[in-house]
Amino acid sequence: VLLLDEQTNHLDEPAIQALTEVLESFMGTVVLVSHDRAFLDQARLDYLYLLEDGKLIQIEDTSAYEKQILGDVKKSQALLRLASK
Repeated sequence: VLLLDEQTNHLDEPAIQALTEVLESFMGTVVLVSHDRAFLDQARLDYLYLLEDGKLIQIEDTSAYEKQILGDVKKSQALLRLASK
């Protein structure tokens, strides 16, 4: 098992690309902890989880999750507008 925590924080773009290629050929299990959405979108992941309110939630990909969150925000804003009338 290879555990990487915020692995791209101090890497430039060529180093991130090299890391992605190495991880692609790694035959074991890799656990990535990252806020780097571009890296997570580029990496070939079998599972993607988000830690939210102390719970692990499996998500499809970061883009789908972002759309869901934006939809939830828009619904909340609409409800607030209705409540303020």
